[in-house]
Amino acid sequence: MGIDVNKEVLKKSTVRGLILADAIILPFKSAVFTKVICTEVLEHVSSDTKLLAEVARILKPRGLLFLSTPHSVHSLDCWDPAWLKWKLLNSEHTHRHYSIVELSKKLASQKLRIEKLQVLFGLSWLILRWFNVFLKYVLRRKKQFTYKATPDGNFDLVVLARRHN
Repeated sequence: MGIDVNKEVLKKSTVRGLILADAIILPFKSAVFTKVICTEVLEHVSSDTKLLAEVARILKPRGLLFLSTPHSVHSLDCWDPAWLKWKLLNSEHTHRHYSIVELSKKLASQKLRIEKLQVLFGLSWLILRWFNVFLKYVLRRKKQFTYKATPDGNFDLVVLARRHN
């Protein structure tokens, strides 16, 4: 089962089991899932608190949440072009970064306890990301380089959390 808020993405998808839904208003009964995966979503929603409350609501007791989201590093969030666009251009598009302490508190407030946490960092990924920004916005090229799919291919917090009562 999966959700997306974008109708156009769903129309193009060949994956079965996807439905149109907003992550902060999930159309599922309470305590029905043993596992929830939420990757690269938390930073974009209008209310991260509501999203985490919904995840906690649909998870069964002792259920697991696998979450990834951009990592904030002591006010040096300028590593991320999307964050810069959001902050500097006052874009309507939300793009947050989270410190380990901040994310831990947000999860704990919804009775989600971190069992494992990993900070990912890939310097080659970061350089390629900025190179793509240069190609897209300075040279106005539509074609950009794809990112290598490796565990160290980004700059994220990756969390395994368990719902506690």
